[in-house]
Amino acid sequence: MRNERWKICFRFARSLQQASRLLGFAVALLVCASLANAQNSQCSLKLAQLPDAPELFGFRLGMTTEQVKARVPQVQFGKTTDFGVLQTSVNPDFDPKIDKTSFVGVRTVSLDFLDDGLTSLWFGYDSSFRWKTVDEFVAGISRSLQLPKAWTPWKSKGQQLRCADFQMTVTFVAEGPSFRILDLNAQEILTARREADTN
Repeated sequence: MRNERWKICFRFARSLQQASRLLGFAVALLVCASLANAQNSQCSLKLAQLPDAPELFGFRLGMTTEQVKARVPQVQFGKTTDFGVLQTSVNPDFDPKIDKTSFVGVRTVSLDFLDDGLTSLWFGYDSSFRWKTVDEFVAGISRSLQLPKAWTPWKSKGQQLRCADFQMTVTFVAEGPSFRILDLNAQEILTARREADTN
């Protein structure tokens, strides 16, 4: 009788051992799959690889002030800072001099320059813009700019995409989405200049 009990206990122990091995194998597979997905979802695109998109209304990072002036003759430029920064904006929704038909659905466009090159582009869209939510905008701009599915949550209900040398963010402001694309290399240069100035 005692031997039978030991045999039962031994079989039970071996069953547990096999089950734990299977569980460990399953966990390992899940970890590997998540790592593979993370690698596949990374964005290695560079600014130079981005195509033109109608949602950017003729703008793209790297444009000079002269090129922006050719796109929007009404734009006004102020003084460049000691760090080489120049900021301006155009407001198709408020400025009667700007042809609204060339900026359908856009309230404001903010532009930042460094050394006369456009380094940050921000669009504020109104409620008439075709993509009504952050998710719709992310899906749409990803198709237009041929972006990978590597967006991550950003701030409150926003989405962010970080690539090789640029970053994009989508949020919802007032009655419509907003979209920003930023040149990361230019941002690093500006940060270095400011830090050097404080030393």
